This record gives sequence, C-alpha cells and structure tokens, in this order.
Amino acid sequence: MPFTSVTARGSIKVSGIDSTSVLIAVTANIVVGKILIACIVIDNTATADGASSTVTIADDAVNTWVKIGEYTDSDGAASDGATIAMFASKITTQINSAANITFTFSNALDKYGYCFEVTVGNGHTFGIGQVGTNSSASGTAASIDVSVAGLPSQEYLLVGLAGAEGEDNAKDNDADYTELLDDITSTVGALAVNLSIHVQTRVATLTADTCTSSAWTYTNLIAMLAALYETDVVPYQMLEMFESTRT
Repeated sequence: MPFTSVTARGSIKVSGIDSTSVLIAVTANIVVGKILIACIVIDNTATADGASSTVTIADDAVNTWVKIGEYTDSDGAASDGATIAMFASKITTQINSAANITFTFSNALDKYGYCFEVTVGNGHTFGIGQVGTNSSASGTAASIDVSVAGLPSQEYLLVGLAGAEGEDNAKDNDADYTELLDDITSTVGALAVNLSIHVQTRVATLTADTCTSSAWTYTNLIAMLAALYETDVVPYQMLEMFESTRT
C-alpha cells in the first residue's frame, strides 16, 4: 500500500520568548497505526555547521520517536543562525486531540514546530532510506537544492524541510512536491532573529531525487530531504544501518 493521506495535524510558532521547549497541540486524534512526522526550526545553540544534536521530542501518549535528522547553519555563535530537525513515530498509543507533542532544546528565542500524519499499510511502519542536507549562508530570491541518490527502486515518501533566519513567507516549492507549510515566526523585532520555515512532500517510486525550495530571502539557510519507505521491520532496530546512509 502506498503512503497516502498526508494531513496537517498542528503547528506552533513562538517569537521573542526565551524557552527550552515548545508544544504542539495536535488538531485531531492521531490513531494507532498512523505515521506522525514532526518538524521544527529554532534559533541555533549549536555553533558549527552540519549535523547537530540539540533537539529532542516526546508526546503525551509516550510513543517512541526516531530522529530523522538535525542540522545547523551557524556563523560560529549561538542564535546567529538556524537549526532544523525532523522526527517520526509509528503511533502505538493514540495521541488524543489537543494533547501535546513537546520539542525540548537548550534554549531558543524563536521556534516554529509543525506536524503532519501519513497513512501506511496495515501493520507497516517506516524505514529511513537516506537523508540529504544542504546549506547557504545568505541570499536574496535564492533557491536551495537537496538530493538523495543511489536508493533501491521502490516507493518513497520524500519530506523536504528548510529553515533560515528571515521573514520570507512567499517561498516556492518544487514542481514535483506538494507544499505543506510556508511561514515565519514573526515580523516584529530584529530580522536576524525571526525564522522562516518551508515543508513540502512527494510520494514517488524512484532511485534518486532533488527537492528545490526557492524564492528565499534569508541568512543561514539550512535544508534537508528525507526519503522514507514502508517496511515491516521496526525502525528502532535499524538505526545503525540508517546512520550509515546519511549524506
């Protein structure tokens, strides 16, 4: 059965308030068997470009989550760039409507969290085929490409997530992708603190793909592309193999 019914299930944006966590109240019951994917962009606490490890996640029903990836673009100091992170869970205990998904991190002034659910075949879960990433320090009306390649030929749910410092909510999605979110935390206060987020998805059978997010005005743009596939194997038993496929 293919991935179907990609449906937004909640978001939260907070601007100008220091905190170490942020909560998404889901907008409907997330029933057993669904895949829930959660994305976030925050002001960075990591100060090196590339993979980072500053964000964790939990939900009120205590499901098990897998971190698909976390990446940072920074000029060398905290809060001078952006960190993005993506998580996924095969729901084994229902998350009731208005219950919370909680992102936790060291500290951030601005943050934007978003989640959506996906339907998979009965008894199936998700595997992580590959995660690609790309970054760019600054630009105007610019685009960023993220690719995955060398995958086994099968159907994938491709999830593109991009985040940056800036106030651009008029970004363009890739022609092959469906845009789920294009927004900003705020236009109030310093431009260099406000954050922009872009989320888009595609379901396709392929061995390689490139996701383009374009028409950006930004600084410290960081993007990732995750290729997820359906499987009968519990993903938490395959993490070491997944780590070896990250690019």
